[in-house]
Amino acid sequence: MTRLIDDWHSGTNRFDAPGECLVVACLNQQLIGVGGLSIDPYAQANTARLRRVYVAASSRGQHVGQALVKALLTHAALRFRRVHLSTDTPEGDSFYLHCGFIRTDIPHATHVMQLGNS
Repeated sequence: MTRLIDDWHSGTNRFDAPGECLVVACLNQQLIGVGGLSIDPYAQANTARLRRVYVAASSRGQHVGQALVKALLTHAALRFRRVHLSTDTPEGDSFYLHCGFIRTDIPHATHVMQLGNS
């Protein structure tokens, strides 16, 4: 979460460009998850990047992360043809494969998903 907050305050990434978004998951008015979608600065203009997907430890295993990713992909499909992401943990790799992403050798990405009929 620290990176998300730092990026917001510095203006590095506020998820406010056309097609970008930041979604949150709450339970009993408490933040339990967050995830963002931005234009991928390393790829073609029709490519989004999944960023800063976090779920509180106490809420893991309850499909919160899957719900966040599903909402982000639904939003992405309105404007983008593909979504990239980068993760550096085995847990992240397994999670994103379970969400339908595939591993890739694309520079600056570990996983990719094609959207729609692209």
